[in-house]
Amino acid sequence: MTSNRGRVVAAKVFRGPVDQTMRNRILREVKILNAMKHPNIVPLLGISLDFDGPQRPCLISPYYRYGDIIGFLKKHQNAEILPLITQVAGALSYLHNRSVVHGNIKGTNVLINDNFEAILTDFRRSRILGPIGSSITPELIPQSRPGEEEGFELTTEAWRWVAPELMSMDAKSIPLFTEATDVWGFSLTVIEIFSHRIPFSRIKVDASVILFVVSGGRHKREHFRQINDDVWCMLEKCWSLEPKQRPQMHSLFKFLMASRTAERAHM
Repeated sequence: MTSNRGRVVAAKVFRGPVDQTMRNRILREVKILNAMKHPNIVPLLGISLDFDGPQRPCLISPYYRYGDIIGFLKKHQNAEILPLITQVAGALSYLHNRSVVHGNIKGTNVLINDNFEAILTDFRRSRILGPIGSSITPELIPQSRPGEEEGFELTTEAWRWVAPELMSMDAKSIPLFTEATDVWGFSLTVIEIFSHRIPFSRIKVDASVILFVVSGGRHKREHFRQINDDVWCMLEKCWSLEPKQRPQMHSLFKFLMASRTAERAHM
């Protein structure tokens, strides 16, 4: 956190050697954020190439004092959840409509602004599928695969949000992040948001989640009675082992918008 002419901002510092891999990562994230203009996607305010010392590049974005959505909901237990997950779905639908895959959807990457709205952040694993703007040249931005960037080791809890097709142990056959893997990650984030617990929290060993998921294991309805039947049915569709059978984000967004309308009508 730092100050920008009296405004408090957040500085995302890239650690490690500034080699070609790091440059590609920074370039990809900067170009994506610069092209995305959506009320529920974190805006890029600027970049610095020598923040906190030489060769310390960073991205500058607004500072969100309420933190991530999980911490916010733990402190504000009366907050409405459906509008927040609808906003996340809207942000992802916007990305997919512009040929961008997020690749790292989870509760800690959803922040809350001063208007109590959800803000999608952390585009370090994003992938460009096609042209997203006149200033973007997708072929110049390398695509990332699971395990190629920091924080995606099998020993971390990151696998709890990962689609089964990304859980291959053969590095040569690891699929790229896709819209379908975003749909899977979104559905597990919805579970996290409603329960305030990481996905598959009953499984204590992170590596065991991989075996559970690829074997067809899924969350059980009786453990999440706080989620209404319609939303639960939506989540189950997102958990198809076959990526092509999962709904698209624009359909999920439309469904959640309709659910919000119905909910308000019964108030």
